[in-house]
Amino acid sequence: MQKWEYKVLIRTYNSRTKKFDWGDNSLKGKSGPEVLNDLGQQGWELISTPVYRESIEEENVQYMFKRPC
Repeated sequence: MQKWEYKVLIRTYNSRTKKFDWGDNSLKGKSGPEVLNDLGQQGWELISTPVYRESIEEENVQYMFKRPC
């Protein structure tokens, strides 16, 4: 049976500052496409991107990935 490894990244959009921020400090300053392309090169497959509202000012996107282990 195939076994999978999973990774979840959070990206927050702040409507007050009009900026996106990654929850993972190692990704600070990187664009969405840059992070997604890097993870794709590492074998990660994007499987879901649910969006949820933290507050009136903040909206989060969860990027869920999987890859065979």
